[in-house]
Amino acid sequence: LNAIETLNNLIEGNTTVLNRIKFLNSCLNPEQLNKKPNETSWSIAECVKHMTLVNNFYIPKLELIVNSEKSLKTTPNNIYKTGII
Repeated sequence: LNAIETLNNLIEGNTTVLNRIKFLNSCLNPEQLNKKPNETSWSIAECVKHMTLVNNFYIPKLELIVNSEKSLKTTPNNIYKTGII
């Protein structure tokens, strides 16, 4: 995948997750959102907070990659490959 396709996939995935979060928020009360399934697991609220922090960190960096790729007029040698973060 090139950077633009990767970013579009991330946006699509985030949109799906955000819609699920909105649904859960409308169905669950704060106690339910903050309840951990077990001692070592995260609550829904903690997962949402983590996703927000990660998105705030990575989305601007991905946008820079996309903007750079657009200005370089992507060639087969300039393909962005996903890997370990």
